[in-house]
Amino acid sequence: LVLPLFDLPRASPDVLRGLLVGHDAFGPLSSAQVHGLDPRVFALRELRDDADYLYPAERFDFAGAALHGQRNLVRQLLRAHRLEAEPYGPAGAAQARAVLRAWMAAKGKHAGEADEAPCRQALDDPERFDLTGHLFRVDGQAAGFVLAQPIGPGVHVVRFAKGLDVVK
Repeated sequence: LVLPLFDLPRASPDVLRGLLVGHDAFGPLSSAQVHGLDPRVFALRELRDDADYLYPAERFDFAGAALHGQRNLVRQLLRAHRLEAEPYGPAGAAQARAVLRAWMAAKGKHAGEADEAPCRQALDDPERFDLTGHLFRVDGQAAGFVLAQPIGPGVHVVRFAKGLDVVK
């Protein structure tokens, strides 16, 4: 499966075919991404297994008893620490790369494993991949980042999200 970091319909069919060499498909994709693809060139199918990767923003409400534990963790975090979020840009790139390295170490991953290489590329040149995001600080120290790609009006795909395990 190839997770595209660009708007698929903007690329030529030849480029897209080249990217699929050795892979089965692009995905997961939203209906907005699929809409611009020519069904005469690409076989389009819905896989319910991929649906859990696409969420409407309303689902991040944290209402209800099932998410009490998550709400409690957020309350503890807000009481114990000073949190800041700043738009991601070149000034935060070195700190975001440090978060990525710490995340890799905490997960027991070696250089080149997980999504390290594409994540580093995205951190180094987010504009190339049409990514926007935020660097998050806890008590003044970089502790996480999120990079997302707009794929339609009001719709973003989170491409990379990493945080330090030492922050509960």
